[in-house]
Amino acid sequence: MEMAKRFRAEQKKIASLRVAGKRTAFVETMYVLDLSLDHRCANFPVKPVPWSRYTNALRELDVEES
Repeated sequence: MEMAKRFRAEQKKIASLRVAGKRTAFVETMYVLDLSLDHRCANFPVKPVPWSRYTNALRELDVEES
């Protein structure tokens, strides 16, 4: 929800800069995650994470096991 709020504010700023004939290159943000992960907005299947598959990598990163 916060990302959507920031995106709308950014789009307003970009639009006003364009109307004024100014550059927007350093105003725009690249959003990697454009998919809603809030179950209230989108229904998506949830699967368990197979953490045991990553045991060695987690140990190398010194991450505690639970």
